[in-house]
Amino acid sequence: MNVRVLRTELKRSLAPWAGVVALVTASALLYLISEPWSETTTAWTGQWTSMALWTRTLLFYLWPLAIGLGALQGLRDHRSKISDLLTSTPRPTWHRAATLAGTTAFTLVAAFVSLILVGAVQVFAHARYTHLGWLPISLVGVLALVAATVLGMGAARALPSVLTPPALAMGTFVFTAVLARTETAAAPGATGAEPNRLVLLSPAVEKVPNALVTLSAPVHLGQTIWMLGVASTGFALLVAATPRTRLLALAPVLAGAALALLVLPADPRRMFVVDEAAARPVCDGSVCVSRAQQARLAGLAGPGKEALRLLHGALGGRAPETVRENTAMLPDGAKPQWSRTTVLFDFDDGMLAAAEGEEVTRALIAQGRRGGLGAGGSRAAARHRVGGVEPRRHRQGPTGVGGAHGTATGATARTHQRDARRRSLLRGRRVRGTQRRSVPVRWLTLYAHSRQVPASLATVLTSAAAVWALTRDGSAAPGGSQLPAVVLTAGAMALSTGLGGQDLDLDRSAAIRWAPRRAAHVLLGGAIVGAVLLTVQAVGQDLATTEFVARDCAGLAGLAALGAAVAGGRYAWAFPFTWLAFAFLAPPPATTVPVKVATWMLLPAGTPAATWTALCLAVVGTVLYALAGPEALALPPRRILRDRNVSAARAG
Repeated sequence: MNVRVLRTELKRSLAPWAGVVALVTASALLYLISEPWSETTTAWTGQWTSMALWTRTLLFYLWPLAIGLGALQGLRDHRSKISDLLTSTPRPTWHRAATLAGTTAFTLVAAFVSLILVGAVQVFAHARYTHLGWLPISLVGVLALVAATVLGMGAARALPSVLTPPALAMGTFVFTAVLARTETAAAPGATGAEPNRLVLLSPAVEKVPNALVTLSAPVHLGQTIWMLGVASTGFALLVAATPRTRLLALAPVLAGAALALLVLPADPRRMFVVDEAAARPVCDGSVCVSRAQQARLAGLAGPGKEALRLLHGALGGRAPETVRENTAMLPDGAKPQWSRTTVLFDFDDGMLAAAEGEEVTRALIAQGRRGGLGAGGSRAAARHRVGGVEPRRHRQGPTGVGGAHGTATGATARTHQRDARRRSLLRGRRVRGTQRRSVPVRWLTLYAHSRQVPASLATVLTSAAAVWALTRDGSAAPGGSQLPAVVLTAGAMALSTGLGGQDLDLDRSAAIRWAPRRAAHVLLGGAIVGAVLLTVQAVGQDLATTEFVARDCAGLAGLAALGAAVAGGRYAWAFPFTWLAFAFLAPPPATTVPVKVATWMLLPAGTPAATWTALCLAVVGTVLYALAGPEALALPPRRILRDRNVSAARAG
C-alpha cells in the first residue's frame, strides 16, 4: 500500500474518525478518572512497566471498540452496493482487503501509540530506573488492536448487517470486562479472585498489583499466538467469497485459541511475576528499597535508621535489624508473613504513602512492632455484498413488500410487467395483458422493516436469553448492578441501529410528521428493552429493581437517540457503549457528583444524581432526535461536496 492509496483511503473512509474517537475517549478515561491510574507507586506515569500495563488496561474498552469500528468499515462496500463493480476490476481481492484493513488499523494503532508516547515522556522525566522490559507488553497491545480491526471487518463482510458492529463490540466487551474470575483460597479464611487462562485470551490487563511485577513470558507468547490467529481469520473472511471458504477461515482462530491455551500458564500466580531486575535491593546501610524506587531512598534512609534505633530500645533482642521494601507478590486476599528481623514496608501502605518527616519514622515503627510482636499484618500484598453475490432481499411473503413469491407490488409491479410485455412483443411473442395487482401493506410494518426493528428485537431477546441461562443457577450476585446495566446497554445499542433510515434526504422530503413517530420509536424501544429484562427476572433470578430498570432504560434510550442525532443511526451505538466503559472504570465508591454522573447506570435506584442524569439524557436525546432527526448535528464531507456540486450545476 503506497502513500497515495493510503491518503485516498484516509479521505474517503471513517478510518481517521476511528483513530480520533479512540484517542479522545482513551485520554478522557486516563485524565478524567483519577483512580486507579494515579496511585502512588503504580501510577501510569510512575514507572515504565506500570505505564505499559495501564495502557493495556485500556484495551478492555479499545479492543471492543476496534472490532466495532472495523465492522463499520467492513460494511462500506455492502452499504454502497459496489461489490460487483469492485470484483470486476483486475485488482486482486486480497490487495483491496489489505488496503481497507491497513488504513483503519493504522489510525487505531496511531492513537494507542500516542497514549504510550504521552506516558513515556512523563515517565522518562522523573523515573531513574530505565529498561526495555515494557516493550513486549505494549507490542502485544498493538497486535491486539490490529487483529481486532481485521476481525471486525471480516465478520462484517461475512454478516453484512447494521447490527453486526454493535453486537461484536458488546460481545467482546462482555468477554474482556464482565467474565467471572476464578475464585482462589489464598489463605485460611481468605478468598480472592484471580484471572484464569480463558480470560487471558483478552489482551486487557485488569489491574497492576504493584510496580515490581510484569507479565510472564508464557502470557506474552500465548497472547501473541492467539492474536495472530484472530488476525488471520479476519483477513481470510475479508477475501472469502463462498460459504465454504468462510467456514475454512475459522480454522486459524480455533487453532490459535487451542495453542494459546496450551501455552498460557494454568496457575494464576504465574501470570504476573516479579521483575527481578526492578526488585533488586538498593541499600543505604540497614535501609533497603527496590531498584525501581531508588529515587526515594534518600528520603527514607534517615527515618528508617531512627525507627530501628527506637525499636531496639523498646524491644531489645526482639527488635528487627533492617528496614526493607516488601517485594513479594501474593495472591489477592493473602496476608504477608511479617519477619521478626526485618521491618517490611510498602510505599502504597496507607500510613506511609502520605507520611512526611517524623510521620515516616512512626509508620516504620508500627510496621516493625507487627513483626517484633508476632502479629500478622492486616493489609493485602498487592492491589453487504460478499464475493460479488447480491443477498436476496424482499422475502417478506405473500402480504409483505415483496408480494406473492417475492415479486414487486403496485406501480413497481406494473412497470416490470409493462417492460416484459414490450420485450416479448419485440421478439414476436404474444403475451397476455398487464394485470393490475396491488397488495395492501400497513405503514407500521414498512417502518418496522426499514428501521431494522425485527432484527433489533431478536438481538434483545437473544441477550436476555443468555442472561437467563447464566443466572438460572444463582451464579449472579443478587443486587449486582453490572450485569443488568450491560444487558440494558446492549438493548439500547440494538435500538440505536434503527434510528436512521435508508435515505436521509428521502425521509426529510417526505410529507410525514416525523417528530411524533421518532419520539414514539425511542420511548417504545426503551420500554421494550426494560420489559424484556423484567420478564427474564420474573422467570429467573432478580437482577435489579423495577426502578433501576426504568431509570436505566430511559437514560440509555435517550443516549442512543442523542447519538443518532449527532452521528447517525450507524454510529449511535458508540455513545451508550462508551458511557458504559466509563462507568465500569470509575472508582466504586461514588462520593463526588462527577463520579456519580459518570456511573449513573450502576448506582442504586433512588440516587438523586443518577436519576437526574438519566432524566436529562432521556429528555434531551428524545427531543433532539424527534425534532431534528438523525445526523442533524453532522455534515459529513461527502454531503458538503455533493451540495457544492449541485449548486455549481444549477449555476451553470
